Amino acid sequence: MARRPAPPSVPPPAAFTTADQVDRAISKLERRIKDVIDLNVEQSFRTEDGRIDNVESSVRNTIREVFGEGSPEFDEHKYIEIWSGPIIMGMPEHQRLAGRIKGQTVMANTLNGLIERLREKKQDIVGSEGLPSP
Repeated sequence: MARRPAPPSVPPPAAFTTADQVDRAISKLERRIKDVIDLNVEQSFRTEDGRIDNVESSVRNTIREVFGEGSPEFDEHKYIEIWSGPIIMGMPEHQRLAGRIKGQTVMANTLNGLIERLREKKQDIVGSEGLPSP
C-alpha cells in the first residue's frame, strides 16, 4: 500500500527575543506603509502598470518575513490586497477605482495595526528584561 506524502511543514512563527528585533520589524512594516501611501492608485489603475500588484506582493512578503509563515498574522493577511468592498461582474470602472482607493487606506491601517502588535510585544520584552531568570 502506497504511503501518503507528508504534508509540507510550515515554519514556526517568528520569535522576537530582543527589542532590536522588534524595532527592525517595525521599520520594515513602516516602509511598506510608505509604499502603500505613495502609490498613485488612480494612475496605476488606469494604466495597468503593475505597481498595485508589486505593492501588494511586497506587503504580503514583508508580513511573512516579519511574523513568519506559520504565524496567525501571516495566515490572516496572506491574501491582503489593495481592495475594499464587493466585486461584481461588469462593475463600472469608477466603482472599481473607488474600491482600490478605499483598499489603499484599509491596507495602510492594517499595517499600522500590525505595528501596534509589535509595539506591545516590545513592551513585553523590555518589561521582562529586568526580571531575574527562573
